[in-house]
Amino acid sequence: MTSDEIAAALSALPGSRRLPVVAPLTSGFLVAGIEVTTTTPAAERTLRKRWRDRRGGGATPLLLLADDASRPGCIAVLGTVDAAGPLRSIEAAALSE
Repeated sequence: MTSDEIAAALSALPGSRRLPVVAPLTSGFLVAGIEVTTTTPAAERTLRKRWRDRRGGGATPLLLLADDASRPGCIAVLGTVDAAGPLRSIEAAALSE
């Protein structure tokens, strides 16, 4: 399972709303008051920059998802409140549940 597949499943939840994104982000939506955005795999520093660029000064929590290139079947997850938090690598199947 990939970050895009997880995003597709979450975006299908009732009340989910698609949000516009620009590259390198690949999808974005709002669900349960949290913006979930996917991006292409990248180094940790780059993912943190993408998170900061997307969040800007907004008040909505942001969860950034990307496929974890170093761990097949895992998703790199950053967020929701600030880009300085831990970058977690979570098994995609566990995250989708």
